[in-house]
Amino acid sequence: MQRPAGPAEQVERVLALTAALPSLLERERAFKRAPKRRVAYEALEAIGGSAPVRHLVAQLGCLPLP
Repeated sequence: MQRPAGPAEQVERVLALTAALPSLLERERAFKRAPKRRVAYEALEAIGGSAPVRHLVAQLGCLPLP
């Protein structure tokens, strides 16, 4: 099968939650040494569980660009 001519397809990385941490105690334990990850987790949780990495970097400034 031949690929049509034109620009290459864009691939966008998406970050999605795979596990819930419903209690504050669980979050404290999970993110004790990673406060920036907690910010990202809570932001993802607030917007429905997934978002493009580009969006999180722009909004939070706490994730490295891949």
